[in-house]
Amino acid sequence: MLNRVVADVDTLDHLYLRVISPLVGAFVVIMVVTIGLSFLDFTLAFTLGGIMLLTLFLMPPLFYRAGKSTGQNLTHLRGQYRQQLTAWLQGQAELTIFGASDRYRTQLENTEIQWLEAQRRQSELTALSQAIMLLIGALAVILMLWMASGGVGGNAQPGALIALFVFCALAAFEALAPVTGAFQHLGQVIASAVRITDLTDQKPEVTFPDTQTRVVDRVSLTLRDVQFTYPEQSQQALKGISLQVNAGEHIAILGRTGCGKSTLLQLLTRAWDPQQGEILLNDSPIASLNEATLRQTISVVPQRVHLFSATLRDNLLLASPGSSDEALAEILRRVGLEKLLEDARSQQLVR
Repeated sequence: MLNRVVADVDTLDHLYLRVISPLVGAFVVIMVVTIGLSFLDFTLAFTLGGIMLLTLFLMPPLFYRAGKSTGQNLTHLRGQYRQQLTAWLQGQAELTIFGASDRYRTQLENTEIQWLEAQRRQSELTALSQAIMLLIGALAVILMLWMASGGVGGNAQPGALIALFVFCALAAFEALAPVTGAFQHLGQVIASAVRITDLTDQKPEVTFPDTQTRVVDRVSLTLRDVQFTYPEQSQQALKGISLQVNAGEHIAILGRTGCGKSTLLQLLTRAWDPQQGEILLNDSPIASLNEATLRQTISVVPQRVHLFSATLRDNLLLASPGSSDEALAEILRRVGLEKLLEDARSQQLVR
């Protein structure tokens, strides 16, 4: 998600750097060249200015329409490729166990091929736009030579003034060159803007009440006929799950990978809400608890452990900031990790 946001925001920068800036710069060049040359020859100056202005109005919309679908595909395929790559890297263990690694790798390679093909099409459009701009510039130079040969500003032997108009035409069309390619990026900009807007306008799947609820020391957990299906998935992750865990009880939920153990924990922490059934804490719906109370009541230790830095004491205080050293030592003894306490003391890491 973060990768998608960063990439789309970077693409939105193209609106200013590759669309607005070239347009403004080209318009300023046209005005300066036309007004400046009009002091020498009104007809030649406004002929050149008219050609450049017509090019500025016709070429960008033409290549915007030609490159719109390609730009949108580039944005979509870029996000899809990065999403698939992240999923492939993070799920290597599960994919290897179930023999699906090669299939996911093939899917990733197919997406990459489509992405490269879209980039190739955009490069071809860029080359075509530059070629057409060079052709228009060359025709404008030839026209300036032909018109200036008859005289410039009433001067029958213009001499160096002919070269002035020719070189002004060449320089002016150099300034117009980025304009045609600029609007090819507009398709990517629009697609990225739509994706960002979808994220900002998206309503959360789970909402917490603002009411304050009291935290209790002893909690019983009840699940009644819980059913859950992930969005855009046809197969149910959980079906008809009922469970009763009284205060003080310890249970183990066993099952093969993919049977729904992690999904069940996500429902208990309200990462998702079940489509059917109910989850109760002390006979009260879990949805009635505000977020702070729920986080204080239910804690989950992930199976992929994060290795922290700092001291042993600092890491233990993350779970219980107000605990004393004696309480922390007692916790280590309860979970059978008193050897860590001995090692920490020997290395003077506790205090």
